[in-house]
Order: sequence, then C-alpha cells, then structure tokens
Amino acid sequence: MTPIQDHVRQAKQAMDKAVEAVKREFATVRTGKATNVDGVYTADPKKDPKATFIPQLTFQDALVKGYAVMDANAFGLCKENSLPIVVFNINQPGATARILAGERVGTIVQ
Repeated sequence: MTPIQDHVRQAKQAMDKAVEAVKREFATVRTGKATNVDGVYTADPKKDPKATFIPQLTFQDALVKGYAVMDANAFGLCKENSLPIVVFNINQPGATARILAGERVGTIVQ
C-alpha cells in the first residue's frame, strides 16, 4: 500500500467513525453505508460472477463470515449501540431518498 493509499484508508476510517458518533448523538434509527455495489455479497460481485447478494444479516453473521461491511471500529459502534446498517449503492439514483422514506434498499445488517 502506498503512503497515499494508506492516508485515504485512514481518512475513510476516521470519517466512518465520525458519522457513527454523530448518528448516535442524534439517535438515528439506522445508519447508511454507501458503496459501489447494491449491498453485501458473499464475494466481490465485480470479481466473482457467482457472488450472491445478501438482503439481510446479523452483526454476528457479518463478523463470523468475514463480510467487510465497513471500518471495524464504526461497525463495532453500530453493533454496540444496536444501530442497524443499510449497505447500499450510492450510484443508484434516488437510493438515499428511498432509504430515508423507509423503503427497503440494499442489505440491512442488524
């Protein structure tokens, strides 16, 4: 990993933690995790055509099966505070609005 890649990774982790702290402070019902894919899969869907979409899973299943939902610290904060995570494709038009409207979008981790 280059120094720039490491810096970007650290910045992303810090942002994930900050977002989770703010959401906890404002008692948000759920947390969003924007990605480039439609949610959590059994493998990277961009590399593995056999990857299967997972519409819902528990925090425990995500940990045991090694699904990289988000930064480990942010994930731990969500788990510890029982904040469900909605993993969704940020490139899908209207996805954020649909989540805020209560529609089922992406994968729900709870």
